[in-house]
Amino acid sequence: MVEWRSRAAFALLLLLGCGDAEPGQPVVESQNPEQTTYEYHTTQTKMGIPEWELWGEQAVRYAGNAQRDLVGVRMVFYSQGERKAVLTSETGQIDEETQVTVARGNVVVVSEDGRRLESEVLYWDPERQLIHTEAFVKFTEGGRILTGYGMETDPDLTNLVILRQVRGEIPAESEEGGGRDGGS
Repeated sequence: MVEWRSRAAFALLLLLGCGDAEPGQPVVESQNPEQTTYEYHTTQTKMGIPEWELWGEQAVRYAGNAQRDLVGVRMVFYSQGERKAVLTSETGQIDEETQVTVARGNVVVVSEDGRRLESEVLYWDPERQLIHTEAFVKFTEGGRILTGYGMETDPDLTNLVILRQVRGEIPAESEEGGGRDGGS
């Protein structure tokens, strides 16, 4: 009899502990992943020609959500089937319906010819074929460096626009290279 009473008391405590939900609203269980994938990979093609590829060391999807949370992100952008740039980041997210992708944490994009874009967050909009952000960015091309806030660019970093607080550094030409004063 004592055992039954203690079980009933425990069950009552469990029910009372669930009292945080609004009356008439279902109690939501903790968000456990519906699916975890290791070595995640997806590709977007047009007429069989790759436009971009995305890898994640790990991808997690939750029930009722079209997004996958990624860890260890690598994304390759193509133009007419040729690799143009590679993006890497610590984490990211892809919406599997729209293909909009977010890269976060030490985000770096490097074009095939060596241009480099760095930020803490970048967004890929496949419909507009644009990488963009409102965050701080640093763009390096050769010895030239541009920094600022807010940016839009094509995936191979050829048409880059920094929107606010733009600052630039251009290295001085060396004396051996004929300096700005014409040498002498």
